[in-house]
Amino acid sequence: MANYVPGTYEGIGHGYQGRLIVNVTVTEDEITEVKIIKHKEVRGLAWDLPTSPVEVMPPQIVKYQSLNIPLVNGADLTSGAILEAVEGALRAAGAADDVIEKLKAAPGPEAPEPKDEVRTVDVAVFGAGAGGLAAAIEAKEGGADVVLIEKQGITGGSTARSGGKLLGAGTKWQKKQGIYDTEEMCYNYLMEVGNRRGNFMDASKNRYLVKNLNSTLDWLGTMGYKVQDVEAIHVSMQPWRVHNSMGGGGQTNGQGGEITTPLTHHFAGRLGGEIIYNTALKELLTDENGVVNGAVCEKLDGSKLTVYAKKGVILATGGYSRNKEMCARYPVAHYFCTAPKSNVGEGLVAAEKIGARNFVHPGIQVVYTSLSCGIGINDESGLIVNERGERVVNEWSYQYHVSDALAASGSNCGWYITSGDEPYGGVQYGFKQAVEGTSRDKAADSIEELAALIK
Repeated sequence: MANYVPGTYEGIGHGYQGRLIVNVTVTEDEITEVKIIKHKEVRGLAWDLPTSPVEVMPPQIVKYQSLNIPLVNGADLTSGAILEAVEGALRAAGAADDVIEKLKAAPGPEAPEPKDEVRTVDVAVFGAGAGGLAAAIEAKEGGADVVLIEKQGITGGSTARSGGKLLGAGTKWQKKQGIYDTEEMCYNYLMEVGNRRGNFMDASKNRYLVKNLNSTLDWLGTMGYKVQDVEAIHVSMQPWRVHNSMGGGGQTNGQGGEITTPLTHHFAGRLGGEIIYNTALKELLTDENGVVNGAVCEKLDGSKLTVYAKKGVILATGGYSRNKEMCARYPVAHYFCTAPKSNVGEGLVAAEKIGARNFVHPGIQVVYTSLSCGIGINDESGLIVNERGERVVNEWSYQYHVSDALAASGSNCGWYITSGDEPYGGVQYGFKQAVEGTSRDKAADSIEELAALIK
């Protein structure tokens, strides 16, 4: 009896950014083609890299005639969406439940046998986000034998999941939009933002950063990165100096892949650099003088990789926003983040164990925002108060300052208060939901009534 009705069928899965649509072509007994025809997934995390699921999974499904294909580590949602969509297409082709179950149990790609390994290189870089990729490129172009080690099955890290926004000062893109800006203006802005809770900004490092902002944009451009346009950090912050990656603008995420994907192609493609995936840093090694000269890593299969670096080890392992215990030092009880699930602070812990000094800043860049209408980033006109109804900050300032002030007041949430007819889409949407009772937003006809609703 045939498994399928021959033809091409459409299936729909649900990924990181929404619907993913595939066309699956079958004969009576075989899957002959899986083609992803439409999606909104993140470049780099989902597509346009040798290890991303859009490139890897469709040919594997065909080759092994299986839906038992391993998810790409770090791109689980896109990977799952592809399998979901293919299953839907096969069901449309007439595949019965028993056929689908057999496909889900059919052998997929065979994992290599776990094997411990020891390597010696000039430079070992840990973490393949923007920082690690940039470091690996510079070392490789400087003539070093470099290995880039990444915990996930794809590059990009937190950068790829970000809005892909880069600062510049007096750039050609700003001038094109009639925006006047200088290095000094940008320097003063960063010093003001960074020193909100004390004099923590290193003036010399900040000078160096600002001096090289524009050359960094140009450097990225040599690898294929493109600036789309320039927008405001917030409308209360002039001049506009946020340079959007292609497809970016506003409160978006995923456009950071427009930065990390060209970096990855340059390192692994043009320079022939080596990237070891699915391998997590666990321990830093030191010589008899206490100088770091290597690391012990754990692969996804449980085997160990020991790397010795003759010229240096570079840590670019990211933060710890997925580590609830480490984040507990800040007064933010309930939060979500778009950082990779791998961001649990392993690199920081490994460094601390050999005596590194980790500076714990008293503030953290948190944005208090309404999940129902997006309000809270302070581009709107209104009052922001903490959970006790206290106004603890000037709302017309950087979003981090607003959220930091709420957290510093001991409040785990805030209320944004405005009139329902404010000319902002988000406010109007939140107002509508509040009236309908479909969100935690509240609507009232008077201040007194509102005070009672929000306690």
